[in-house]
Amino acid sequence: MVEKYMKNLRELILKKMEEENYTIARFSDECGVSEREICKIKNGQASNIQFDTLVKICENSGIHYEDIFCLDNVNSSRLEVLLGNILFIYKNQ
Repeated sequence: MVEKYMKNLRELILKKMEEENYTIARFSDECGVSEREICKIKNGQASNIQFDTLVKICENSGIHYEDIFCLDNVNSSRLEVLLGNILFIYKNQ
């Protein structure tokens, strides 16, 4: 299952970089994630990532969690509450 999500994240990063004409360095800088980590994800070499890396990528790039996790059929307001709660817990650890 994780492989599917990593593939989705990779594709979304590639799409975002292409749309914005970003280099790895620029995307990395925008997200606050190391170039090495972005390269690993972009090249399909990352089998998983830290939660804080995912948060940084999503919060700073415009990539949406629901696109990564294929949550189209989930009620958007419930999803927003769930993700808000997860992020609150993460940020207050």
